[in-house]
Amino acid sequence: DDTGATVLTYTQWTSEEALAGARKGTGGAWPAGLGAVPGAGAPEAAPFRHYRAVLGSVPSDPSVLPESFPVAFFDTEDEAAARKWLDGLLASEESTEGADRAYPGAVAAHLHISLDGTRVLSFSEWLSEEQAVAHIEAVWAPVLARFGGTGSLYRHVATYLRP
Repeated sequence: DDTGATVLTYTQWTSEEALAGARKGTGGAWPAGLGAVPGAGAPEAAPFRHYRAVLGSVPSDPSVLPESFPVAFFDTEDEAAARKWLDGLLASEESTEGADRAYPGAVAAHLHISLDGTRVLSFSEWLSEEQAVAHIEAVWAPVLARFGGTGSLYRHVATYLRP
């Protein structure tokens, strides 16, 4: 849009085969409707595979829904480098923060590696933006500084649900 904001469309598929089937006949483009967010340009196809998840300490009460979804992308050389970097990053976080990861407001962090291995996607779920920002500043900024890694961080502004 004209504000310079980026719109991220995040979809999940049951398998790589299901994704390929949905994209068949579209010339590799995303299925119709995925770029239908008002003001969004043509989506960039960047499929990822789920690699690891870290569950938060929020109770699994279905009436409590996350409202903040920070996303970060990191460039990597290949899949082996991405796995090594993510495993080392999580080990570094655990060594400083402990294995229980009892972070207030944390629902989960989902770590993905692009199918070509050149990017890492971190997609996390939080009960509030304030809790997410506090966690990023207190925990992840120092871990990334110690372990190495810079990326592009995207803030959640609003969730658009298709009917």
